[in-house]
Amino acid sequence: MADIIKARARRGAIVQTAPVFEYDHGRRLAIYDTGLAATTPVHWSYDLADGTAAVGLATYNSEEDCLTAAIPSSMLKYGRGIDYKLYAFVYVETEDEGLTVYRFAIPVTARPCPDEGVPSEKEATLIEQAITALGSFDIEVEETEDGCVVTITNPSGEKSVTIKGDKGDQGETGPKGDAGVSPTATVAQTASGATITITDASGTTTADIANGSKGDKGDKGDAGVSPAINVAQTSSGARITITDASGTTTANISNGSKGDKGDKGDAGISPTVNVTQTSSGARITITDASGTTTANISNGSKGETGPKGDTGATGPQGPAGVTPVKGVDYFTQSDIDALVDDVIAALPNADTTGY
Repeated sequence: MADIIKARARRGAIVQTAPVFEYDHGRRLAIYDTGLAATTPVHWSYDLADGTAAVGLATYNSEEDCLTAAIPSSMLKYGRGIDYKLYAFVYVETEDEGLTVYRFAIPVTARPCPDEGVPSEKEATLIEQAITALGSFDIEVEETEDGCVVTITNPSGEKSVTIKGDKGDQGETGPKGDAGVSPTATVAQTASGATITITDASGTTTADIANGSKGDKGDKGDAGVSPAINVAQTSSGARITITDASGTTTANISNGSKGDKGDKGDAGISPTVNVTQTSSGARITITDASGTTTANISNGSKGETGPKGDTGATGPQGPAGVTPVKGVDYFTQSDIDALVDDVIAALPNADTTGY
């Protein structure tokens, strides 16, 4: 039949079967050459080496000499829009051990999800349970308004069974949860450290944290050394000597080289000053590089007559006078004649000089 996927078992290999389409249901896997003639567990998984596996059963079909297992319809509803593989592991259990003896990979071709015509998850589970129990019997499934009609044909005749699970009652609303409590934390400084207080739904918790003890006194440091600096003049400049804790350092500093000769300066101008007497005072004339400057200075006004002074005390008698001797105490005639000649010679060159 078209719903059966056939595969031959090989130990140590992963046998890939013919592909099925996503959203198929009622598909079965027939496994030949297993050497097993009893109902055997089959584990179904999307992954070859990780995750969990759904557990099903494979029944022995004596007429075909094979194991037949229902492919879980729920695992043909991946719904990711991509092709994938469904893995089947045939697992043999005894009282002492359990062994995975065969592995199969069923390629599943992705297709759009149908809006209707696919049994619900609960209905599909019931169908899979019926298929597992009935083994290799011929089974047809038809969905109706009342559920799914499963027609089973076996060697003794034909019979129909309607499988439908009733909808369960809605569960009671759970009790309202307690109001949430946001924890608060405060830190208060104390004389010896700090107190931390935390309040939450379970109550208030307080913890005191003490300051650390004073540390041991440190070792005495080495004596400090104040650096000494000496500058000595040399013939070529100066020598600087610095002495500190690390020793003595000397640096010679040479005089700078002679600079280039400067440009010739402008000719200097010596200022001249001239003072001329005027009727009201004097005129001062100064001439320098910037030009000639003149300033008139007026005589001050006559001050008021002061009060008459007191009569002074009679002074002591002076020494006796000396009568001059002509030719001794005053000029002779020849001296007088010479003086007159000098005055007459100077008169033509005089301007404002009075005699």
